[in-house]
Amino acid sequence: FEDIEALAQGCKFSDCKHDAEPGCAVKAALEDGTLEEDRFNSWLELQREIEWLQKPADARGARPESKRRARLGHGKR
Repeated sequence: FEDIEALAQGCKFSDCKHDAEPGCAVKAALEDGTLEEDRFNSWLELQREIEWLQKPADARGARPESKRRARLGHGKR
């Protein structure tokens, strides 16, 4: 998604989420047709996946090993 990253360099704010911020170059490209909405939506989905993967495992809903073992009846003895 080098094209979207390049567009993002032109946003007014460096932490632009490309949602409703004023001066968003990505939204401007969507509006004028130089960026296809399907491509932008694919990029958004990838960003959500990256964010999810960067969360600690327990925040993603995974059980820590000790809790899993206790649930299975294999607690420390």
